[in-house]
Amino acid sequence: MIYYYLPGFITAYSAWSLASVPLGFIAGALLLSATVAIPGYMSHYCREFDAAEIYDPFRALRRCMQGGIAYWHAWLIALSALAISFVGLLALGVGFLITSVWFWQVAGFSFASVLTQRFGLGVH
Repeated sequence: MIYYYLPGFITAYSAWSLASVPLGFIAGALLLSATVAIPGYMSHYCREFDAAEIYDPFRALRRCMQGGIAYWHAWLIALSALAISFVGLLALGVGFLITSVWFWQVAGFSFASVLTQRFGLGVH
């Protein structure tokens, strides 16, 4: 994931150092693109264990876009689960240990379901 976020972080640091708003917008776009692309390699990598899946962010991003509306629906589910997981903080913070694990399971299942169906990853 560092590989995906590094260009955005470098650009963000440059934007901050130079006090450049346009560069800040570019950094934001790079960081957002990295976030969107990560599920595009995760499911394929977990299926094949081929490191080449990790090091092609453009292929990962393309796969996400090919997921269509179902991919964005998975994001909606994942972000909703993230928001709900913070309810665990009400149990003196200890509940968050449980709800945060639940969130990762929901997010992983949502993205894996979409990408598995779209790219036939469940077929042996």
